[in-house]
Amino acid sequence: MGEREFYSYRGRLSRAILSLYANQKPQDWAKPHRDILSDVYYLLTDKPNLHHIFPVNFIKQSGIASQIECDNLMNIAYLSQITNLKISDRNPLDYLKDYDEPGLEAVLRSHLIPTIILEWSRADALPENALTIFIEERVNLLLETLRLKLEGIEFKVFDMGDRTDNIYP
Repeated sequence: MGEREFYSYRGRLSRAILSLYANQKPQDWAKPHRDILSDVYYLLTDKPNLHHIFPVNFIKQSGIASQIECDNLMNIAYLSQITNLKISDRNPLDYLKDYDEPGLEAVLRSHLIPTIILEWSRADALPENALTIFIEERVNLLLETLRLKLEGIEFKVFDMGDRTDNIYP
């Protein structure tokens, strides 16, 4: 992996998370009626077009998070190439305003993106620990989605950041 790459989209756990994102049928932010992923998309590329919701250079310049948080899969979403290029390295507060039309909340939900980021954009203010809050909210959305999809199957969640969460019997 490269210097800034803390996950591999080819790794089994990354593929599992990306598959869950894809299963939600994410919609294009610029054209909410259009699904991002299609059979053609999969035939034309072996590398998905992934977008950092909090772009890497924005994070470096603002200093709001660590490199590990920046490259966390919770900070990734599928986008069309053209939308991704238009967003580039911009502050999410700014680029979300470009797409803040009726239906954007549903589009964000189709990506399992917490709508709190849209609230921040509308208020034009990011909390100091915005990325940490965002990641925690997104993890909760993923867990909620998994619980619904795996109804009747018990699973445990271990917080690797919580030293009291003993994962070993």
